[in-house]
Amino acid sequence: MIRAFAFLLAFSPGAVIASEFPALYHVIDVAEDDSLNIRTDPNSSAPIIDTFPHDAQDIEVITTNQTRSWAMVALPEATGWTSLRYLERSHPNSWTHSNTGLTCSGTEPFWLATLAPDRKALTYQFFDDPPRDIEISWIITPENYTGGSLGLSASSAKAHAFASLTAGICSDGMSDRSYGISINLFLTDPAHTIGYTGCCSLQTR
Repeated sequence: MIRAFAFLLAFSPGAVIASEFPALYHVIDVAEDDSLNIRTDPNSSAPIIDTFPHDAQDIEVITTNQTRSWAMVALPEATGWTSLRYLERSHPNSWTHSNTGLTCSGTEPFWLATLAPDRKALTYQFFDDPPRDIEISWIITPENYTGGSLGLSASSAKAHAFASLTAGICSDGMSDRSYGISINLFLTDPAHTIGYTGCCSLQTR
């Protein structure tokens, strides 16, 4: 059975250009014996919930506050804020154009899917079923549009998949974490056509 993917996100009011986020960053200008604080809110008086080491890599920035002084960052089970002054973008291209993989998941029912960094295949798993791969037929951004939107199609001998991805804030409805990509997932095969919803994050090393 093939699973088809479509991603749709609504960008938050405090966000900047849709194509700019989500993106991977790394820590800069922090001493080796120091760390970068992660806070509950975008201000220096907010409680600290975690820290990044001085040489942290692959930090997923979901968006910034309106003054672009604080970055909303993804944590395993939560979302926090850290000073953008000490973060530097790791890749110049938008996530729609760079070779960055995506990890997507949804609840009720539970499913997991990944887009490989080379953007040649999708791997998906529903509940405890074995993971399955499907080859991507084409992947493209809309004509004359530089925002965070991406379309792809994938197919096999017995089924077909389609995906439309757009940048924005997404909640999985179960944790306190926010994501930078939301997903409507559709699948079609000889038995039926069905759709699911969920969220996606950028793959890290």
